Amino acid sequence: MWNSLRARLWLIIALAVVPLLALSYLDHQRQRQQAVAAIAAEVHAVRAAVLARERDVQTELRRVLTMMSRADEVSDAAPAACNGLAARLMLAYPTFNNLGAVRPDGTVFCSGRPAPPGTTLPVRVNDRAWFQATLQAYDMTAGELVVGRISGRRGLVYGYPVRDDQGTLQMALFAALQKEWFDDLVRASSLPPGWQAHVVDGEGHVLSSMPGTDAAALRQLFMQLRRADPARSVAEFHELAAPDGPPTLAGLIPLRLAMQPLYVVAHSNPERGLSVVERTFLWRLVGLVLLATTLVVFTRHQVYVLIERWIHRLRKALDAIGQGRFEPPFARPSPVRELGAVETAINQMADALRRHRDDLHHLTHHDPLTGLPNRVLLRDRLEHAIQSCVRHQRYAALLLVDIDRFKHINDTFGHDAGDAVLRQAAQRLRQAVREQDTVARLGDDAFAVVLEDLPATAPQAASTAERLAHKVQTAMLQPYAWDDQQPPYYATASIGLTLFDGDSVHADAVLRQAEVALFRVKEEGRNGIRFFSDELQAIVRTRVHTEQGLREALQRRQFVAFLQSQCDADGRVLGAEVLLRWQHDDGTYSPPGTFIDVAEETGLIVPMGEWVLRDTCERLRRWSHDPRLQALSLSVNVSPRQFRERDFVERVLTILDETGAPPDRLTLEITESVVLGDLHGTAQRLAPLRARGVHISLDDFGTGYASLAYLTALPLDELKIDQTFVREASTRERDRTVVRAIVELARTLGLRTVAEGVETDDQRRWLRELGCERLQGYALGRPTPASEWESMVPLV
Repeated sequence: MWNSLRARLWLIIALAVVPLLALSYLDHQRQRQQAVAAIAAEVHAVRAAVLARERDVQTELRRVLTMMSRADEVSDAAPAACNGLAARLMLAYPTFNNLGAVRPDGTVFCSGRPAPPGTTLPVRVNDRAWFQATLQAYDMTAGELVVGRISGRRGLVYGYPVRDDQGTLQMALFAALQKEWFDDLVRASSLPPGWQAHVVDGEGHVLSSMPGTDAAALRQLFMQLRRADPARSVAEFHELAAPDGPPTLAGLIPLRLAMQPLYVVAHSNPERGLSVVERTFLWRLVGLVLLATTLVVFTRHQVYVLIERWIHRLRKALDAIGQGRFEPPFARPSPVRELGAVETAINQMADALRRHRDDLHHLTHHDPLTGLPNRVLLRDRLEHAIQSCVRHQRYAALLLVDIDRFKHINDTFGHDAGDAVLRQAAQRLRQAVREQDTVARLGDDAFAVVLEDLPATAPQAASTAERLAHKVQTAMLQPYAWDDQQPPYYATASIGLTLFDGDSVHADAVLRQAEVALFRVKEEGRNGIRFFSDELQAIVRTRVHTEQGLREALQRRQFVAFLQSQCDADGRVLGAEVLLRWQHDDGTYSPPGTFIDVAEETGLIVPMGEWVLRDTCERLRRWSHDPRLQALSLSVNVSPRQFRERDFVERVLTILDETGAPPDRLTLEITESVVLGDLHGTAQRLAPLRARGVHISLDDFGTGYASLAYLTALPLDELKIDQTFVREASTRERDRTVVRAIVELARTLGLRTVAEGVETDDQRRWLRELGCERLQGYALGRPTPASEWESMVPLV
């Protein structure tokens, strides 16, 4: 029996594994006992942590109320001074939802939180249990869980009597712990890892809980604890069975700081600590199995015929090479010297074959003179560019570049000179374009450039492509040199350009379009750039002309501020919105829609916006000395690009300081595109402006990716209702509902509303009925040059 290799193998494994298994089992039992003791210690720690936090809160309550009772502002019973003291204490102790004082008749005369609009004054609390208890008490009462009549929020309210030397009640102080304090109670209790705690009332309703808590399941756990043992369940922890999961170790900890029954439900999985022990034991078993497996594999390897395995590997390697896979088949040659030498030789053979294949592939797809891709590879790159356009919804372009009169170089200076010019031209083309673009040589003096990842709109893509084409043309105009004995040679270049977006086009069609454009350039005398589409070329020329005109207009101060009135519902002028116009030499004006997009794309919107802001602030300073105009305000639009400038806030504050304009008469209008992607950062940038007194308006509200988070996170003063809603509200009930909802929402949040596009008296009357504070549109006044508008104000 023992002559069998297999039997001896199993005997070796048994002798190695059985003692290790016995030792692992003994250690597992010891660790399990330690885990059970640790869970018992955690139970005591949980109870102690909750009760300690409760004592801390009671101490803090008594300290704050005692501090208030000794303060002169309270003892004098002066409401204004007392309100200020309570407000300051609330800032110092954010745990409190409100602090204040009540006269013996139950009338609140002091509150750190002002009563909201619509509250019946004076506020009376003589029916509250905490107040009734305070009338009889000589120390702080227990808290009553109620909804505050001033704050409107649920919390614990405590009373504290203030009596004179004869014991007569002078007043009752109160402190309201906000409901979020229950969350703080749980967080600050320093529970041991793995424990969860929740505050519930006597019916099991959740007052505070960990995120993601199932309220129904927690109430069921609470009722299960109450039924477990009414005499003991309040103070003891119990292991409760779960129908579809592990048991739960849970208990109720009563809170003594409220009149109503309040409890902390604390629970944990008792198997949590034990599971680590069980996993450790399981991994040890796995390790023993792996050890046994390793022993078997090692033994079999020693008796296995190495040559058979090696022949099998050799056959697979040769088959792979025969199928054209030339990666080295033996990543780690055999440690056996003779076999390793053969495997190394086969690796070297595969590497040589791979290099030969790569050289052939490069010669097939590249030009041997310049090293650029040839026509074959260019076609592949074009197809890839077309597919990328379809996939990413963007444009691409193809440039065909010819060196003008290249034949003259060959005929005059020889083919060596021509080859040198071609190599220099190839190098310049690679340097002139972007990294992701493809430069190819089609033959003779013809080159091609594939421009990928252009903008998503045709005008912008065409503008980018033409800019790169001019860059290529400039590079090709540099002198060529191939011999120190010869002067440099200058050559021009003709460029045919076509734009494509992948829609029903193929590589051959794109090449033909570029060739047609190149042919037109040569027909027109060479040394030029031509788009395949006359329409696109006209668009590019128009945009370039607009950009050049904007730059000249900035230098020549050809921009004029127009004002459009903003009135109340009765037509009284409250201010105006500043609208920019471009005044041409012939006296005509261009509206913003004809040049703002170009200004935004080129960055010219930044100096234009700063000019508008400075002109507006200087105007507000002049108005501040004019009794007829000093009460009016002006609104200025801020473009996304201008707002994202790093020093935008500093520039606005500097302009206000330099001009001396009253900040509270200036409103900055931002759109939702400014906020997208960085709500927190936008709020931080607006805060210094709002602190200075500048008003912030959210323009075109409701037309973009509107979010209620904007209204609560941003320091806004005003919402502008987009004119599309106002215009359609006359005929569509849905738009009426949207406008009504925006006005109501703004009123609730304390924001002013401005309705744009008011063009009829019916719209005006309807908006007045809704309570919209400001109206703007042709029904109240058309945009007018600022100087004329100022003179017309009394006539509106």
